[in-house]
Amino acid sequence: KNLILRNVNLSGPIPPYIWNLTQLTTLDLSFNTLTGEVKALEKAPAYTYLTGNMLSGNFGSGLSIDEKTNIDLSYNNFSWSSTCKDKSNINTYRS
Repeated sequence: KNLILRNVNLSGPIPPYIWNLTQLTTLDLSFNTLTGEVKALEKAPAYTYLTGNMLSGNFGSGLSIDEKTNIDLSYNNFSWSSTCKDKSNINTYRS
């Protein structure tokens, strides 16, 4: 299943229940004005795109994401430990 709400003027925080939609394989909330912290990346669908929002938060070396999960968090306001930036399945460009 796919939930694609790309560039549809969504604003505010990502609702916590999104991360509990276990049937999702693709979540695309890119190019909106979403704000706040992303607290459940470990539960992210296999293909998760949050590019170009105003999301924030700190991700340390304890971040545990399955290597089969591809996440694009580019162009947000995240802070990363160097070990997170080295993960090839997480795009943190200019985050």
